[in-house]
Amino acid sequence: MRTTSYTKRDKVSWARTIWFAQGVHRFAFIMWLTVKNRLSTWDKMRSWGREQNCTLCGTGTRTNTRTFFEVGSP
Repeated sequence: MRTTSYTKRDKVSWARTIWFAQGVHRFAFIMWLTVKNRLSTWDKMRSWGREQNCTLCGTGTRTNTRTFFEVGSP
């Protein structure tokens, strides 16, 4: 018999925004990675020497935080 102990964690304010019944799971997963700062697409490209300016606002370096949370819609 396998015994596993889980630790109950505090609820976070963004959980209902990302995980809801009608949501598309792959999009929710990408947003979850972004909120946890684990989506490393731009970081990997930067390590390869590919600096990119933000295409939404035209200024600043492209990062996940800027893309998802700081730059308003065009």
